[in-house]
Amino acid sequence: MNGQMQRYRKSLASTEYAMPNKDLLKVHIDYNGLLAYAKSRGKAVPDLSDEEKNRFILNSNMENIRILQQQ
Repeated sequence: MNGQMQRYRKSLASTEYAMPNKDLLKVHIDYNGLLAYAKSRGKAVPDLSDEEKNRFILNSNMENIRILQQQ
């Protein structure tokens, strides 16, 4: 099991599998509401405007999320 744990720790440290920004994990999104809204508009979520998506982001907005993703 020691080798398995070493591989696990190494994978966490690699950039490919690194943890996302911890601030990004604190963003709350009403995914069910967002999906229902997109469906009612006949669109996929990526096709919605930022203003439409912002209605379902409770403590941030799309602009801040993009900034956090780049960090």
